[in-house]
Amino acid sequence: MTITVIVPTLNEEHEILECLESVAWADRRVVFDCYSTDRTVEVARQAGVEVLQHPFENFAQFHNAAMEQVEAEWILFVDADERCTPALAEEIREVTAGEGEEVLWWVPRHNYILGRLTRWAGWSPDYQARLLLRDRTRWERPVHEVAVADGPEGRL
Repeated sequence: MTITVIVPTLNEEHEILECLESVAWADRRVVFDCYSTDRTVEVARQAGVEVLQHPFENFAQFHNAAMEQVEAEWILFVDADERCTPALAEEIREVTAGEGEEVLWWVPRHNYILGRLTRWAGWSPDYQARLLLRDRTRWERPVHEVAVADGPEGRL
């Protein structure tokens, strides 16, 4: 199975390169941009990454539009200010190559506020729906979007 990383962006020139480098292991990387006015698109293209642009209406619409425009089996959504560790990349490769029935995987995220890891207040780890089979998942709710899976879900 192939894995495509989609990075939704708006004015992320200071974050995008490090993010893209952290997902260089993926079969395909796509920056899905909502018409940034900074150098986000230029930096992504210089890094050899495909860039698509689409207007932003709300978060669910934007994620669904990305999935409609990007032909892929597995999609991993990664925000520009997030990084994918080598251990996470390895685990993603394992679960997408396996015989499991999961169509959506929740990924643990560590949140840093003012440079400090936030371990309390229910934010450690902060699981996010990020890895999904394109044809078996859709997004709902304009704000604080939720992934709705047509099948079993798992946690990495």
